[in-house]
Amino acid sequence: MQNKIFQEKIVVDGTFGDKEVHISGCVPYSPKGIQIILLHGVHSTANLRPNNKILFFAELLAQKGYSTWMVETSRMVRDRHNYDDDSSAWIKAAFAGKTFCQEQEDDFRAIHYVLKKSDGKPVWIWGFSLGGAIALSAASEEMFHSRNIEFTPEMIILGGIGITPNPKIVESMGNLPILSTVEKSISKSLLAKVKTKSVISFRGEHDEIFSRASCADLLDKIGIPAEQKIYKEIECVDHSFRMNDEIRTRDIANEMVEFVIRHKNEKEYKNKHKRI
Repeated sequence: MQNKIFQEKIVVDGTFGDKEVHISGCVPYSPKGIQIILLHGVHSTANLRPNNKILFFAELLAQKGYSTWMVETSRMVRDRHNYDDDSSAWIKAAFAGKTFCQEQEDDFRAIHYVLKKSDGKPVWIWGFSLGGAIALSAASEEMFHSRNIEFTPEMIILGGIGITPNPKIVESMGNLPILSTVEKSISKSLLAKVKTKSVISFRGEHDEIFSRASCADLLDKIGIPAEQKIYKEIECVDHSFRMNDEIRTRDIANEMVEFVIRHKNEKEYKNKHKRI
């Protein structure tokens, strides 16, 4: 049975442009207690507008009883829908001059807000593409060294993130806002410092940005025991997890959410029987 949900929106201080980070909640009336924070990819959106990809993931999770919080980082404009397929114009209008550190700090502030609101409940962070890199940095020392907070997310879920992107992508996108400052901003020791109880890394089989080897290498370098890490490749799917053999479908999100919940249930079952 699907859980009825209600939506809410919170704004916290941002670092760039309109100086706002928007946190949109999809909260079940009968919650399980787990709080899931969804971080979008670079130059992307996460809001309550119809057909938003992150919203669909949030609604699926909320219907299953998980309180879900989408984070949309600060930018100069938010009307992505007015730019149609002109991504270059959108990126320039919304993000020109923004650095990776500003994007990261926006997400950190949103995570900090949800942590305070969660009152000690388990927290998962699900990051897509660059949002996955920020999720990992949030679970390392990078987020909390200046906030005097100890935090270990119960689970980190990655969607389309590896160690090194395709060189052709670097050549074509490496000078864009946010991306132009990624390499010099991420510590080489970050992955070894990640603290979490579980990591699931998803990759689309047709991901044109990160190869299978690159995604597997990143997962291998995360400093938790191998049995706490899972790699899952989704057949015929692109980097964005929107397209299956070039056909837009929500079945991809359904498959990923079901996989995560199945993993959680299996883990709980094993832990219960260990205690017995």
